[in-house]
Amino acid sequence: MISTLSLQTFFIDFLTERGISSSLDEIDNFNFMASGLLDSFELLSMFIQLEMSFGIKLTPEEISDEANADVCGLVNTLLAKAQ
Repeated sequence: MISTLSLQTFFIDFLTERGISSSLDEIDNFNFMASGLLDSFELLSMFIQLEMSFGIKLTPEEISDEANADVCGLVNTLLAKAQ
């Protein structure tokens, strides 16, 4: 089942695997694009893993939408699509 917590945990785990530390208190503010810590291959990998883990496919427009550049915005989009 998809929930805010399960998505936040996904992002924490994904970032930790890449040597980027984040906590539950900080994760919502992590900006994928502005941080510069993830290259385009890692971002693509993240979106593929999200689709595989939660069964939710994002459109190219949703991926490039500025509102989805941080974890909080992307979580909200994923939760809305899951309904």
